[in-house]
Amino acid sequence: MAAGDFTNVRVESNTFDSATIRYTYGSTGEVTLWRATSSGGSYTKIQTIPAAYGSYPTLVDVTVSAATIYYYKLSDDNGST
Repeated sequence: MAAGDFTNVRVESNTFDSATIRYTYGSTGEVTLWRATSSGGSYTKIQTIPAAYGSYPTLVDVTVSAATIYYYKLSDDNGST
């Protein structure tokens, strides 16, 4: 993953049970959304967009709980970075 592949990353919670992740991706690989419940904690894979999909849509995490802080990362190298 190049340092500038993901830009303009934003996370919004508009309801108590979902979070919307918007981003711009400047490459063509598989994109995976990861989530943790603590800073520096263990990340769990939430969603994957295959490279063959052709575009990189907004992601929505509908497995969140109210009053919980989540940490997200986007990766195109299976979560290594």
